[in-house]
Amino acid sequence: PDGRHVAAGGWDARSEVNGEVSVSVFDAANGSLLARLGLFGDRINHLAFSPDGHWLVAHIGDQGIVIFDVSAANPETWTEAARDLSYKGDTYGSSWASDGRLASVSYDGKLRLYGPGPDFRKITEVATLGGKQPFSVALILHRTGWRLATSIRRRSRFTTGAICAASPPPTRPASTMAI
Repeated sequence: PDGRHVAAGGWDARSEVNGEVSVSVFDAANGSLLARLGLFGDRINHLAFSPDGHWLVAHIGDQGIVIFDVSAANPETWTEAARDLSYKGDTYGSSWASDGRLASVSYDGKLRLYGPGPDFRKITEVATLGGKQPFSVALILHRTGWRLATSIRRRSRFTTGAICAASPPPTRPASTMAI
């Protein structure tokens, strides 16, 4: 968020040689490699810095997410803060709320909402309507509370915001909510 660092994931030459996958952190000004975070057995599908620049979430293939504390100035000292490896499908999308909460979706058909760090306690896990394979998620601040929007295979579904702790209670039963 401050523009000093670039985080990159996916497959790279090192992955092809020895199967090691990590998050690579580069100096944005000169492109030099500053650090590698984690060592994972699957590709990194998505990375996202929190708005305050304190956290970085990495989506690890079909395993789940790993959240790093990236508040230190030196990327070599960035550490893992939390992980949820209970996902049962590829995960490609997450969105940070300004208050530090994190929403994540997976091809297992679930949307997960985590509380703010440092522990990132899972607040809820719900099935998305409209089938499996949600690809992306967005947390949107509406005048009546937080809303979640998920994109599922070229269709978009929107929630009433009821699963967010700071939001008002739902106006209809949860079974009819488009989550």
